[in-house]
Amino acid sequence: MLEGGKVQILRQDTDRYGCTLSFVRVNGRDVGDMLVREGLARTWPDSGGGRREPWC
Repeated sequence: MLEGGKVQILRQDTDRYGCTLSFVRVNGRDVGDMLVREGLARTWPDSGGGRREPWC
């Protein structure tokens, strides 16, 4: 996925612990979206609950 591609890190915000939240793109494609499509990641609900799912 990353081999030979142009990697961009786009800082967006910080979380409640002060950690930087970013989007990562390779050749203009969102890496997070690619990981979700491949079944290697899951989306985080926008509800803000922050509860862990049983799979965590």
